[in-house]
Amino acid sequence: MAGFSDLPEELVFKILVLLPVDSLLCSKCVQKSWYSLITNSRFVVKHLRNQIRNKNSCALVISRPISFDISEANGLFFHFCDCNHIFTVGKIIEYRWYEDKPDYKLVGHCHGIVCFALLSGRVVLANPAIREFRHLREHCYHSFSYWMGCAGFGYDVKSNDYKVVRILCISDGSGLCHLKVEVYTLSADCWRELVANIDFLGAGTRFLKDNFECQYFRGACYWISWDKSVGINYNNLVNGDFIFSFDMSDEVFQKLPVPNILNEIDQEFSKLTVLNESLAFVLRDKYRKSYEIQIWVMDEFGANEIWKKLFTTEPFCEIKRPLSFCERGELIMEDYYREACSYNLGTKEIKKLPVLPCTLKIQDKFGTSLFDFRLLYVVNYMSSLVSVRGGHKLIT
Repeated sequence: MAGFSDLPEELVFKILVLLPVDSLLCSKCVQKSWYSLITNSRFVVKHLRNQIRNKNSCALVISRPISFDISEANGLFFHFCDCNHIFTVGKIIEYRWYEDKPDYKLVGHCHGIVCFALLSGRVVLANPAIREFRHLREHCYHSFSYWMGCAGFGYDVKSNDYKVVRILCISDGSGLCHLKVEVYTLSADCWRELVANIDFLGAGTRFLKDNFECQYFRGACYWISWDKSVGINYNNLVNGDFIFSFDMSDEVFQKLPVPNILNEIDQEFSKLTVLNESLAFVLRDKYRKSYEIQIWVMDEFGANEIWKKLFTTEPFCEIKRPLSFCERGELIMEDYYREACSYNLGTKEIKKLPVLPCTLKIQDKFGTSLFDFRLLYVVNYMSSLVSVRGGHKLIT
């Protein structure tokens, strides 16, 4: 009697491409022909398209466990959570304590790949679903004194490739800094300098209010920034916040306004995220005692104001900051105990997410706390087979 292995390859393709990533990782070990099929670019793209079409996403919570043992603290933990069920992938990225400080900043994510920036200036790409990570090679200015202003990660739909963009502040030795833009392409595995018009980023610009994190949306990266040269008169608030974007295909920067409400309040926290296929701006008033969170979405058809107010939550006394939206509309937040919880915009129900706390305390022999890192990120994550090892483009 004929078995599954006797089926035509095209039929096996159509069956396997419907399976989740975890099942495909196991299927790769069944036989060599399946391994070749599943690792083929055509299969990877088809599986990714199915994931996008079916909106197969979950909340990915990224944290580091509390430990007083430095050797146990040198790693990231990825928790896959659908708000009702949770499972954990173990350490994905390892750090050598004396080589890199045990700290990282989330840059962004796209198609199952998550991008981090280390304090040393290095950039790391990781696909936790397939247990892959990669430290990117040195950039164009590795021999200069510099600091990273901002970074972004996303997909170029025209070249079918993944890119990292960075704005560096390069010191010329005289105390002056010059802004330089560089782009990394995954398939070529190299950095190149980009000559771009970034005149709107003046000397007073302070990048990335949200710790390096950008929001990739429809082929472009978006950041919140702040111009410190814009002062504040408390009788007539003047807001220095603005948004700027980078198109991954055309490689052009653009400056955009923030919601007008920011001219009337002093926000305690603001963040860009995606909600229901729209770019969303989430904020909370610093001085408002109700602790309400406002959610604004970009209105592409607005005549004068590109942002419109969508929702105001009920008061949250114990919520420290909003983090991200899940595909089903839950708002993931961090409370003052540094634990994650979800808020359903429809039912207004709050649930605790059973993940590790996001505080790291390292003590010396006298019991003194030396470090207390904020180590929690949440992204609306879609598992994929896309490799971070590069060397080839995705074939559409």
